[in-house]
Amino acid sequence: MSDFPFLQALVLEGVYSAYWVVWPMPIDNVRSMLPPGLKLGQQDITSESTHPVLLAFGQHRQASLTEFKFIFDNVTYLESSISIPFVQFEVEEQQKNYEKNFLYMARLYLNNFMAILGADLFWGFTKEMGDIYPGNQFYQTYEVNSYLSHKPLTSLDFEITGNYKKTSDFPHFSTVQKIMNQPLVLKTIQGFGPYVYANYIWNFDEAIIRPIKAQVNIFQQYLPGLNPGSKYSVEGIDRVELGAFQMINPWVLQLPSLVV
Repeated sequence: MSDFPFLQALVLEGVYSAYWVVWPMPIDNVRSMLPPGLKLGQQDITSESTHPVLLAFGQHRQASLTEFKFIFDNVTYLESSISIPFVQFEVEEQQKNYEKNFLYMARLYLNNFMAILGADLFWGFTKEMGDIYPGNQFYQTYEVNSYLSHKPLTSLDFEITGNYKKTSDFPHFSTVQKIMNQPLVLKTIQGFGPYVYANYIWNFDEAIIRPIKAQVNIFQQYLPGLNPGSKYSVEGIDRVELGAFQMINPWVLQLPSLVV
């Protein structure tokens, strides 16, 4: 719930269609992606020498601010993100106030300036403009390039390997859901302001997913810990626990609250 009562009714909502990959990266590489004040918490999803990193390559549709639709209403844009789950606050007293893990969104690339401005103003997302090509059923590569130089940053090669079903039809999805259900922690004012946290409601009961075979490619070190030339390949969620998938889901993002 927001710290500002008159804004409690203000939420951002929409529909997201995205390809998802959970990449178990070396733990030191993941630790280097965190800003000061955050640390990696304990997790039992991957081995002790690694930490899961969540990557998404997708498109938002019908994105709207509920109380300010004259500013942001029914907007469609592309977005690629890299997030780190099981994150905690370094200050022990601060962490005791919450006693939970958070999902830190380390970097997001979009192709819509208003979406970037609003996300920074209201939430503190570290979003940047990107030159993005989303791929389709015929060209199965989602490309994220630098907006100014157009040099490739990252890409996802994917192959659709199954049909859409409910999330409950994929037993392995419960593990991924545990990762995604953590509240977001964000650092405002382009990383120079205070920390805030916000609830992202995925509406998994209304979502549909299908398995994909995927490979993530890293071309540039757009975050510390990402090694240019590195790749990660994974089978679909119908085959392995941390398998790749495409999901379409309605979502709601609540206004953030200040971390105390």
